[in-house]
Amino acid sequence: GWRQLPGAGVSGDCAACSASKYCPPGSSSETNCPQGSYCPQGTEVPIKCPTGTFGAGPGLSIADDCTDCSPGKYCSQTGLTAPDGFCS
Repeated sequence: GWRQLPGAGVSGDCAACSASKYCPPGSSSETNCPQGSYCPQGTEVPIKCPTGTFGAGPGLSIADDCTDCSPGKYCSQTGLTAPDGFCS
């Protein structure tokens, strides 16, 4: 979670991070989820888009937001921002 204002007395005073954002422990603000990853609500570390997909833009919130690899191209690893290349 995160908290912008000082003075939190208990962990419940901290807010859950919004979907499409991530909040490392101790954050004072939310950070946009980077391209190639997705961030469900409450994410502390961005989750890389799975193999066979790519993250075409920032701010994705669920794995289904990752784009399936384009026909005739391949996506061989997690966290891609575009397909690796053309099928041979």
